[in-house]
Amino acid sequence: MRTRREIRRLLHPSLYPWGAILMLHRVDTITPYRLWYNEHLKIPPNYLDGFLTYAKRKGFSFVSLDELVDILSKKKHARRILSITLDDGYKDNYTNGLPVFKAHNTPFCIFVATKFPERNMTYWWYLLEDIILQNESITLSDRSSFVCQSKQEKEQTFLDIREKILTISQDNFNRHFSDLFPNIDIDLNKYNDTLPLTWEMIRQLKDEPLATIGCHTHSHISMSGCSRQMILDDIQLSLNLMKEKAGIQMGHFAYPFGDEVAVKDYHRGIVQEFDFKTIATTNDGLLYYTTDVHHLPRIFVTERNASDILDSLKCLC
Repeated sequence: MRTRREIRRLLHPSLYPWGAILMLHRVDTITPYRLWYNEHLKIPPNYLDGFLTYAKRKGFSFVSLDELVDILSKKKHARRILSITLDDGYKDNYTNGLPVFKAHNTPFCIFVATKFPERNMTYWWYLLEDIILQNESITLSDRSSFVCQSKQEKEQTFLDIREKILTISQDNFNRHFSDLFPNIDIDLNKYNDTLPLTWEMIRQLKDEPLATIGCHTHSHISMSGCSRQMILDDIQLSLNLMKEKAGIQMGHFAYPFGDEVAVKDYHRGIVQEFDFKTIATTNDGLLYYTTDVHHLPRIFVTERNASDILDSLKCLC
């Protein structure tokens, strides 16, 4: 005999969540002496393995974004459905993540900013971390000063300067970023040989049935600092490069900075001109049958919260 709760869900399925999209970035071990804001982008391979094992034991199933679209569009009966996405395009998604996903037969989508495999990305969030770790005080070109002697002060300095960087115009970003630190020499190309996926890796992922490659713009731009034409050109360049160098037509998109502050209705309208099947945000939330496929919420998974995520998803049908 069905419980009252089960009957209510059968009669009013649109009122109850049935799934979630999980957002990861890197699959790598944590480095304790580094700053947490960057390190929290990582989930160690053994944690990912344990997470997938535990999820399946608890009755969760994993689907691709294409399968997710099918569920939403046809309002198929779904229960405890999860979809895994990884943002940016880090090499460790391939070297460390792929073996784990294959071992669990779990589909995943990597949203690639094509400047990563082109190896001309400015990894400013890691460059900023280096600057803070190497200095006990920092004075910016706008004369704002920061004391960063203790680990706690360094963590806060990172967040404070990060807010300033996010307001920098995307036009001539590298020059504006360098000018922000007038007394510090910065190697803007640092990390281009170590962090990103290569085109060869992406071509191999194309032939991996579990893998989907999605669009994350070309330059990992903050749209709040861009004109309409800059956004259109950057996304189109990404689509062209992925098609030309990997033979992939990207059907899914994720905003590089996708919270409610960064993404306005204006930006949503621009991105929707490309007719992507799905558009993912960084807004926290669950999936309902009424969820807009062009404004999908995702749940950020880190090493610290991975063990608690599934408990928080007990509310799923």
